[in-house]
Amino acid sequence: MTRISVVIPCLNEAAICQARLAALQGLRSAGHELILVDGGSDDGTPELARGLVDSLLASPAGRARQMNAGARQASGEILWFLHLDSQVPPEAAGAIGQAAISGPGPA
Repeated sequence: MTRISVVIPCLNEAAICQARLAALQGLRSAGHELILVDGGSDDGTPELARGLVDSLLASPAGRARQMNAGARQASGEILWFLHLDSQVPPEAAGAIGQAAISGPGPA
């Protein structure tokens, strides 16, 4: 299996944090890792994420900075950058892994 590191930059996402991370727990069960990189939330987002991610990092605000911090922490063969406001279909990890193996499809 190809391991995916899901890097999730966030800032003040308390309203959706737990529900969205709960929806991603199947990825963790399948051996992938979730890395949440908080950019200085003041609404309790990191506390709500604790236990729902494999790594919880703090970083200066800015999506690029946060994504880079998560990428440095990642241990998977594939990096998947995901925002908490995205809803992920259950088959997404399989499709990403398959695309990594087979390469790009027809143009």
